[in-house]
Amino acid sequence: MRSVSRITITAPDVLEAEDGKGKKERKAAEAYFKKVIAATVGKNDTAPTFTAYKDKTIALALNSLFHGKCAYCESRFAGIHPVDIEHWRPKGDVYLNEKTLRTYGYYWLAASWENLLPSCIDCNRVRTHKDFVTNRETTLGKGNYFPLTDENKRAKEPDDEDEEGPLLLNPCTDEPSQYLEFQDTGCVSPKASLDDTQRKKALASIRFYALNRTELVQDRRSRILLIKQKMSTIGKLCEILEQHNPTTNIALVLDELLVSELESLYDFQRPEQPFSSMAKQLIDPFIEKHRPLGHP
Repeated sequence: MRSVSRITITAPDVLEAEDGKGKKERKAAEAYFKKVIAATVGKNDTAPTFTAYKDKTIALALNSLFHGKCAYCESRFAGIHPVDIEHWRPKGDVYLNEKTLRTYGYYWLAASWENLLPSCIDCNRVRTHKDFVTNRETTLGKGNYFPLTDENKRAKEPDDEDEEGPLLLNPCTDEPSQYLEFQDTGCVSPKASLDDTQRKKALASIRFYALNRTELVQDRRSRILLIKQKMSTIGKLCEILEQHNPTTNIALVLDELLVSELESLYDFQRPEQPFSSMAKQLIDPFIEKHRPLGHP
C-alpha cells in the first residue's frame, strides 16, 4: 500500500456538482435512512439506489490517481480486469463485529469522492484464500467490514464519522509505510516499533485487505528477487570500480554502467510500478550505501 494524495485529481462533476447525480442520491438516502433509524419506514417508502459512483468518469479518475493499481495491495489490475470502485466506509451494510451486520452503512458517503478507492477483486470482495502465514484456507477480503477501535463510536448519521477511530489504513489519509514492513518471503507484517493501537491497525489492514493471500505474497516475492538481483549487480560494479583509477577509460565505462543500473533500480519504486512501496523499503537503504559520488 502506497500513500497517495488526492489533490492531484479533481473530483468528477457527477459527484460534486450541486445538480449532479451524487448530490441527489445523498439527499434521497438521508431522507430514507432517517426513517430507518427512527423505525418509521412505511410500505410506500422506497429504498434509495446508489449508482453515481459507477459513472465512468470516476473509474477513469481513480485509475489515473492510482496508476491502474489496487489502492490496497498495489497489484496492477488495469490490463487484467475492470476496477472495483470500493467504498472505504461501506455504503449499504456494515459489520458491527465479526457476525453482526447493521442493515445500513455510511449511506451519506456513497457518492463521496474521498470515500472511493480503486480495488482489485481479491482485496475488495470476501473470498476464500490460502493465507501465506497460516497456510490455511480462510475467508479474507474487505467486503462490508470496517472495524473500529471503539464500536460505541460507530457513526449513524452524517459527520459522526469524524469521531470514529478506523482500524483500516487509508492510503489517502495514512502513511502505510509507517505501519507495514515487507519480509524477504514477500509476506507483509506490522512494523516492530508500533504501539498497541498502531499494531491493531496494521493487523486489521493485513487481514481485511487480504494482503497475505498466498498468490499475492508469491507475486511480491518474485518482485523482490528481481530487485535483489539488480542490487547484486550494482554491488559488484561498485567493488570493481573501487579497484580502478577513476580517470581511466574502464572506470568511466564502469561508472556509466553503474549509473544505468541505479536508474533501472529506481524504476521499481516509481508510483506506477506494482508493489512500489515494498520496493522503496528495499531500495532506499541500498541506494544510500551505493550512490556514486556526484550522482543524485
